[in-house]
Amino acid sequence: MVNFDAAFNEGNGCSSVGAIIRDFSGGALAAAHNFVPHLINAPMAEAYALKKGLMLAQYIGCNRLIMQSNCMEVVQTMENGGFLSDFGSSTI
Repeated sequence: MVNFDAAFNEGNGCSSVGAIIRDFSGGALAAAHNFVPHLINAPMAEAYALKKGLMLAQYIGCNRLIMQSNCMEVVQTMENGGFLSDFGSSTI
């Protein structure tokens, strides 16, 4: 399971994002975080955290994932084909 999350500061547009990958029993396998100095809004920060989680999973060789988020906007976007679906593609 890949859990990702972000914190966003509306005042300056800065964000911190992170992701953790756990095995079937809940044990931590890997984690990553990043400071992002310029983002537009909180959902954009959550999307950046999603990307960070996917890149971490790729780095450690995970190929079967369950993604977990608390941002309904990102979840619904992914359920509807992803961020590029408006441009004729459903992949990131």
